[in-house]
Amino acid sequence: GGFGGASRANSLGRADTWTMIHVLPGVKNCDVRRIAWYEPDFCPLAPAASNVWTYKTVSGKTAPRRLITTGLNGAVIDWDLVSLQPRKIIHTGDVGIWDSTFHGNSTLLLACDDGAVRIIDLESFTEQKRLPAVDAR
Repeated sequence: GGFGGASRANSLGRADTWTMIHVLPGVKNCDVRRIAWYEPDFCPLAPAASNVWTYKTVSGKTAPRRLITTGLNGAVIDWDLVSLQPRKIIHTGDVGIWDSTFHGNSTLLLACDDGAVRIIDLESFTEQKRLPAVDAR
């Protein structure tokens, strides 16, 4: 994916063919820091799914991909890939998200500007826990 400058739009592309798939519209006051596919039980050895919006699981089933973005505005956004609009949004308040990473099959860890790490459950799309702030970034 790429970032759209002043419009804050994000282009999604296929790395293997260098073709653009879609453009996610920009969200007002949202400065995206991380954009990632959420694919629980992804099987890297399985044959590719028939389209870019699905993937193969370890059990061989086809499952829908979810696209998650995080940003300095403190929002975690789960995108609807059909309407290209936010499907679900969690706000961390006025705390920016510097980085994020998936952990296990349903957890997203957020490194926040206040020094805390927030733990998001991606199945319920809720904040599960907040680890205490530290003084270093």
